[in-house]
Amino acid sequence: MRKNTYFIYVLFSLIFLISLGTSLPNGQKLDETAKLLPADGAAEDFFGNAVATNGEIAVVGAWFDDNLKGSAYIFRRNGDTWSEEEKLIASDGSSYDFFGHSVAIYEDNVIIGASGANNKGAAYIFHYNGNSWTQSQKLTAGNGMSYDSFGFSVSLDEDYALVGAVGAQTLKGAVYIFKKNGSSWQEEEMLTGPLYASSFGSAVDISDETILIGASDNSYAFTFMLDNTTWVMTAELQDLNGSIYDEFGATVSIDGDLAVVGATHHQNGNGATGAAYIYKRQGSNWVEEEKIVAEDGELDDHFGVVSMFGSTVVVGAYHDDDYGLDAGTVYLYQKENDNWEFKQKLFASDGFAGDELGSSIAVFSDVIVAGAPDDNDNGSNSGSAYVFNYDPQTGIFPTPELNTFLSIKSFPNPFHEETNICYKIKKAGHVQVLVYDKVGQNLIVLVDEKKPAGNYNIKWNGADAEGKLLMPGLYFYKITIEGKSEAKPMLKI
Repeated sequence: MRKNTYFIYVLFSLIFLISLGTSLPNGQKLDETAKLLPADGAAEDFFGNAVATNGEIAVVGAWFDDNLKGSAYIFRRNGDTWSEEEKLIASDGSSYDFFGHSVAIYEDNVIIGASGANNKGAAYIFHYNGNSWTQSQKLTAGNGMSYDSFGFSVSLDEDYALVGAVGAQTLKGAVYIFKKNGSSWQEEEMLTGPLYASSFGSAVDISDETILIGASDNSYAFTFMLDNTTWVMTAELQDLNGSIYDEFGATVSIDGDLAVVGATHHQNGNGATGAAYIYKRQGSNWVEEEKIVAEDGELDDHFGVVSMFGSTVVVGAYHDDDYGLDAGTVYLYQKENDNWEFKQKLFASDGFAGDELGSSIAVFSDVIVAGAPDDNDNGSNSGSAYVFNYDPQTGIFPTPELNTFLSIKSFPNPFHEETNICYKIKKAGHVQVLVYDKVGQNLIVLVDEKKPAGNYNIKWNGADAEGKLLMPGLYFYKITIEGKSEAKPMLKI
């Protein structure tokens, strides 16, 4: 993914905002309630490239793990605590399988896509027996061919498993439907799109015997409904004012009579800021109810990674720059009366340039899970995922019980010789204040001790831990109290 594109543009934009004392964007800023990391995470795993949740369990893909064999991890919720329960791998996995490219969950069953398996692709069903997760079946296409990428996308409900194969039919794409029969899954039908649709199956979802399928290469999405024993196409969705390059259909989500389609490359007059389109079922037709764009959207944000639950829609913008170039963020929307209202913008407490939070997204009940596959906690591009808990009736997030900041700022900002880093905490706790540069290198720890509640001011003279004055440029200060962190930029001139 692009890391250096528009760097100068973003840097000077940030400098301008800092000089004006501008705050972070519209909407209340909220950090996660949990950060998910695998116990054996390593560089280049890209953990978080795909996520799914049923509210109590989170499934996180790591498709580059173990020399690109790939893996997926199960995390289980206990209150606000999430713990790794098991690591899933394919029984016959090999390099370049990309197991974990896609993931989905329904109750005690999980499906994992491995788009490179045997050079054709496969999907694996795992079942929880009350003690552990066991592989119950490997799904393949009966007519599978090399480079089909079967497993590129997956979805699951009580009776059906869907597997997208974007390379099938000479890149036209196809979606395979497997029906549950006892404890096994049997291939029932292969769906294809119209002749003008390509990459059919780039995204799939199912709800109440209705299937939503994206065909992002030329920006379409299609709905199918079950008519007796046959799946029939009922609607063709597209943005008539958009472009075939918008990647409309790259992500989709459906829940009952509502559906959402993401278009991460949609042009909104300020570059590829992205968009999401919400549709409502009317009989067998689907009518566009609202087009959502980020009010604070900027060039190359790629807003449009979508997930829906009831009257809640979450949208990832994996190239949002609020915490640094391509740090990423997540937007929360709720339907109120007849309108979809922006509620809050969600950030990683330790978000940093290049993390790409929002590359994957899932919402169910009171849980939102967002992937940040380029996060570097376990090495370069090792990846992570973040969990946000909220009240699905109001869209409001509970106030964390952890010790949090009442305020945090630095002044002057920009500064020349010296700046003051100020913070206020509401109760006693261990405090760490450090400064790091734009590539994440820690430069100096200013505070690392227990502090009582109160107001604090630290002077920093722009030098590193060895007393060497740093060059002018963009730096960040991060304050951590009892595991809760917040970081903000400052500019030395």
